[in-house]
Amino acid sequence: MRCLRLGFEVNAIHEPRATVSYFDEAKFDAFVASLEPGARRAVTHATEFLMPRGLMLFDTKWLKPLTPPLMQFRIGPTLGAVLGTNDLANNQWLRLAPLLVRIFVVFDGPNQVVVLHAYDKTFDRERDSQQQQIALAQGNLLTWMQRRNS
Repeated sequence: MRCLRLGFEVNAIHEPRATVSYFDEAKFDAFVASLEPGARRAVTHATEFLMPRGLMLFDTKWLKPLTPPLMQFRIGPTLGAVLGTNDLANNQWLRLAPLLVRIFVVFDGPNQVVVLHAYDKTFDRERDSQQQQIALAQGNLLTWMQRRNS
């Protein structure tokens, strides 16, 4: 299990940063490597700079509660929405490129985010496919909970 510790972000309220760890580091890394370069950049940006905000993401477009305690970290809907228009200023088509990556997570306390599973919904928006991906994440969640409690 890999941990990414980003320290503390200094701002008016000194918001602590959460530690992000991975249920299956190799599988997540393979998933990210399989993405197109723009999507790979956006996912890397989101997991390094947005996801470590942890519980501060509640009530934002980035985090959707599923069956508790499973949460869905939502990356998209376009590359520009994730990377910002300045980052992609020279390429309007890339800025508008669709991106719907879903990363399933669980919070292990206020300062720990565990990545359970991820998939690219951009080109497969079928409900059955989404339900299969949620089922995989739920299976990983159960395994993670059993390991944690043993």
